[in-house]
Amino acid sequence: MGESNHGTGVACSRSRAARGRRLVARRRRSRSGRIALRFAISNRCLAAAWTLAVAVAVLIPAGTLAAADRPTLSPVPILLDGSGAEHPALVDDAADGGLLTVQAAAYADGLWLGLEFDAAVAADSGSGLVLHIDTDADPATGDADGCDLVFDLQSRNGSLHPRRTLPGEGRLFSRLGIKVAPTFESTSCEILIPRKIRGGESIFTGERLRFFVVYAGDRAPDAGFVGLPWTEHAAPVQRIALARAPGSALRIASWNIKRDGLFEEDSADAIARLLPVIDADVLVVCESFRYDADEVLERVREISDSTGFMYARKADPGNVVLSRYPIPQWWSILDLPSRYNGHRGSAVLIDAPAGPIMVLPQHWRCCDKDGQRLYEADALIGFLRDAFTEGGNFTLPRELPFVICGDLNLVTTRRPLDVVLTGEVVDKDSYGPDFAPGPGRTPLVAVPLRHSDAPLMHTWRQAESKYYPGRLDWVLVPSNVEVLRGFVLDTGTMFGQTLNEHGLDRRDSSVASDHGAIVVDVTWDGADQ
Repeated sequence: MGESNHGTGVACSRSRAARGRRLVARRRRSRSGRIALRFAISNRCLAAAWTLAVAVAVLIPAGTLAAADRPTLSPVPILLDGSGAEHPALVDDAADGGLLTVQAAAYADGLWLGLEFDAAVAADSGSGLVLHIDTDADPATGDADGCDLVFDLQSRNGSLHPRRTLPGEGRLFSRLGIKVAPTFESTSCEILIPRKIRGGESIFTGERLRFFVVYAGDRAPDAGFVGLPWTEHAAPVQRIALARAPGSALRIASWNIKRDGLFEEDSADAIARLLPVIDADVLVVCESFRYDADEVLERVREISDSTGFMYARKADPGNVVLSRYPIPQWWSILDLPSRYNGHRGSAVLIDAPAGPIMVLPQHWRCCDKDGQRLYEADALIGFLRDAFTEGGNFTLPRELPFVICGDLNLVTTRRPLDVVLTGEVVDKDSYGPDFAPGPGRTPLVAVPLRHSDAPLMHTWRQAESKYYPGRLDWVLVPSNVEVLRGFVLDTGTMFGQTLNEHGLDRRDSSVASDHGAIVVDVTWDGADQ
């Protein structure tokens, strides 16, 4: 969080292990063991670049508005990453326990809330977290408290006062465009409620708004409301270039194309426009259930003649790896209890021009399968221990760079993610002792990918679903792999300029799949440039 090590049940490829070891050894380099996530994305390092105004809220008695709301400067770009750290802290409720602080900012494009708790909370399931929002700051409208929107994050539903039908599809949160991060337990969460919904309508009709929050019976503030004026500026965001980063050795992408959707004619045109923008040297295609590697490669070539893919491997039941460079070795990770058959996890060795690198495609079970995701995470660490320890089923150089990527389906709990990052195995009887997977027994890093043109990190969205859009797709790297650029490719949140530059349509991502592609440009210690 004296163990017997039952191994990992590795199914080796047809290639001889010795040949693969010689291939790796030829390219072996000394590596310094560093990581630098030098994205052209937001993150906190851009503080000096931003001086956009954010409104400071003041605590006001119920039924009143503050006359002296004053603007302050936003020191950093906004990112819906679950921390809320960019927003002013408006309520300190630590004395009551439960809900500790409330942070908020009302930009022209939406209300951003950051909440901190005294214990880990899954905000969208079992939290008892309810938002009460007076959208026009008029106590004469709305419910008995003057609130026009009451929204329960746990049930993912709420009510408008007065009741009315909003445009769009799905539940109220989908029609309102509400987004919550993270999708798993955390001591903090962040919520975005867009100011305008589909068709340009807005539930926020005044120049100000006010709200209070209730968590497990704890009200914040204890009395009255938090009041905010809307600013004239949208939340600050920096555009990420979609072209590959200078100095990168390889572009790796992972894309869950829903339920063999690669073979659906209705999505072919959208996929054809997206593939050249992804421009991956190595592409993991998740949810390739009914088709083998050669069929997927042929289909991609049929849809787009610009990918340059020459090689394909399918080493587990659902992931296909396409590559511009040879794949001399591949393995399946299948050692799961019989009731959990069908684990979609594998590894391939890529003979890239800059040197060998291992890519590990993952597609963990979804929804409420927390237990199975823990088995899958344990099995992955067991595989890496076996690969990087002398005397196992096969042995790879300890400093071999690798990238774990795919749909991890992280909801409810983040424990499976922590297992892989730290190597702290849960079921040691089945999967052996702990093994920090990075060089020098160091932990891995989860790469913080966001949309290229928006301060959002979700990779999955479905209007008719009962779930919020979520960050389900991840990239994990060791300290000897450097990510120079990365992004989530979602045309629905792109600037019009970006769409035009790349010949894309705003609906391309949603037509192609319910997941956006995740893309990283990487190099590594000792990579031949």
